[in-house]
Amino acid sequence: MSESQKWLPWTRTGDLTQPRMLLFPFAGGGASVFRSWLDAFPASLNILPVQLPGRETRINEPALESLDAVIAALVDGLRPLLGRKLVLFGGSMGAIVAHALALRLTQDEVPPELLIVGAHAAPHLPRLYPALHSLRGDAFWDALSSYEGVPTAVHNNAELRELLEPMIRADFAVVERRAPPPVGGLNCPIAAIGGTMDRMVPPERLQPWQEMSTGTFSQIQIPGDHFMLMRNPGVLHKTVRELLGGYSIL
Repeated sequence: MSESQKWLPWTRTGDLTQPRMLLFPFAGGGASVFRSWLDAFPASLNILPVQLPGRETRINEPALESLDAVIAALVDGLRPLLGRKLVLFGGSMGAIVAHALALRLTQDEVPPELLIVGAHAAPHLPRLYPALHSLRGDAFWDALSSYEGVPTAVHNNAELRELLEPMIRADFAVVERRAPPPVGGLNCPIAAIGGTMDRMVPPERLQPWQEMSTGTFSQIQIPGDHFMLMRNPGVLHKTVRELLGGYSIL
């Protein structure tokens, strides 16, 4: 498997001089959660779901446990794609990764055309929930179940939990150990998408994303809960297409 195939296992082949959208999943998620996106957007946009180490096709690799390590690995592994005509999308934990990558690319003077974040509070706000990554055994899974995103088949299967726990724990460490970024730092537009039934990220915790960039800002609420990425993909696809059209990316 080539380096690009490791990072982008579900990529639709296309001209990389065309606009590209890198997609980053929630904690515990893999690139496969974005498979439906490949057919939901025109061929003029390269859809690039990102596979982080430690999951799905990369299950035998150790998961990364810090945001700095994730960004360093992304820049190294995806360097040919990190130029102009780039859109970044991240859901939940993926929003934090996408924002940190946008900061790095802005520092490298190749900022993204647009940053789209979903289901995560603005990164400089204080966390409202206890940290999960340091919990052990049943305490970890009991706390995780409060997020309402753990399938029953996983929760009730001890062997599957044992397989997935290191990766999920590492993902939470990425978010929970990071230092809050300074306000500002970006000059690209930001669009923040929230679910109308997302109890974890109400609208007032999305709005401060506006403070992270000097570019334009839009906040959109769509039907769904914290896991709208999985449970309401059609509406999310439509919302993202409209955003890309509004910025003349499609």
